[in-house]
Amino acid sequence: MYALLLIPVVLTIVYKYIPMHGIQIAFRDFDPNKGFLGSDWVGLKWFERFFSAPTCFRMIKTRC
Repeated sequence: MYALLLIPVVLTIVYKYIPMHGIQIAFRDFDPNKGFLGSDWVGLKWFERFFSAPTCFRMIKTRC
């Protein structure tokens, strides 16, 4: 029974939890030389910059 449970657990880890590591790039001032963990954490800085731009909603509208 544990062997049958192992397959969905492994698939969940591979497809749900491992990609979360890459999402960190949106909240960091990413520098490829420093990597994910060495780059500075900036929080919502890039989101604030995007949504405060005068062309923000025009960019969203043309992409959707």
